[in-house]
Amino acid sequence: MERSSADFHGRKGPLTVEAAPWTTRLAHTFLQAGLELGYPVLDVNAASQEGFMVPHGFLRRGGRCSNAKAFLRPASRRRNLHVALNTLVKKVLVQQCCILQKS
Repeated sequence: MERSSADFHGRKGPLTVEAAPWTTRLAHTFLQAGLELGYPVLDVNAASQEGFMVPHGFLRRGGRCSNAKAFLRPASRRRNLHVALNTLVKKVLVQQCCILQKS
């Protein structure tokens, strides 16, 4: 990734975004069509959004990186976390003793 584009992408978060490890001929055809129309092939998630690109996805080492994989799986052994499926939460109670206050 070019340095100018890298300025717009974080590298340290748990939810990874990558280009797919493969692209189709159709994707290359669309990129070529964009070039022929005078548009650049670029990272539309960077400074300029006018152009064509093969989109990135939530991937980690070529496989899908879901929110569950990025956030829940690492926290799954915490004693203060309970995950309930097919549940609607109407209110979240926060105990005052557990809030860290900065002065």
